[in-house]
Amino acid sequence: MTAEKNTIIPAGGRLVPAHAYDTIVAATMREQRWRPRIANDIAARFGDTPTIVDIGAGTGSLTRALRERMPTASITAVEPDRQTRTIGQTKTNSQGATHAQSDWIAWVDGHAEALPLDDDSQDAAVMALMLHHLAPVHKQRALSEVLRILKPGGSLYVADFGQPHDLLMAAAFTIIQLADGVTTTRDHRAGKLPKLVADTGFTATTRLLRLRTLFGSFEVLCAESPSRDSSDDSHIGVSATGSSPQDW
Repeated sequence: MTAEKNTIIPAGGRLVPAHAYDTIVAATMREQRWRPRIANDIAARFGDTPTIVDIGAGTGSLTRALRERMPTASITAVEPDRQTRTIGQTKTNSQGATHAQSDWIAWVDGHAEALPLDDDSQDAAVMALMLHHLAPVHKQRALSEVLRILKPGGSLYVADFGQPHDLLMAAAFTIIQLADGVTTTRDHRAGKLPKLVADTGFTATTRLLRLRTLFGSFEVLCAESPSRDSSDDSHIGVSATGSSPQDW
């Protein structure tokens, strides 16, 4: 994940070593609430064999959840940090030769702002806990790249920190800002992520989940790549789905 050109911030930010990242996320980020939700939503929209790219895939926890839910999907995991990518490859392809070739996940070295994928090639793209590592201009470039590689009608899923519910969640998010930088996290604290997505050209932005975590308020957004003949409704307000999007 790139905060400035040619500068990589790995999954754990500046303070958490790659080998400890999974343990910390599992203990603090309520991942069993949102990782399966994303995988299930993609399967409901696109069936069992979609093309999916996990951008800033980190250590591969979401990548593995996608594979477990859709064993025949074509999944590409993009991660620029070599150490983190190695952990992810080991985690997701751990059975090695016992896997059928179609079960393998393609891990590639790449940056969110210059994805090594063809135009209109993916049904779904996921960006989990990575946009808060990018400076505002790089956030916009990364989202523009997702718009380029998604098929018309494809879906973007963003799972990241959002505007704090209250003062307690604002205080908790201060830890992330100290670890990853105020510049890269300011838009998240201000609740601007849905607008950034819409301003890039995505339509029908929906908030699937909003959770309290030990590191602050966390949300899952879904947005669509517009069809070629669709009118411009990218600046619509964010809607919420599910029985309780303001989830505790």
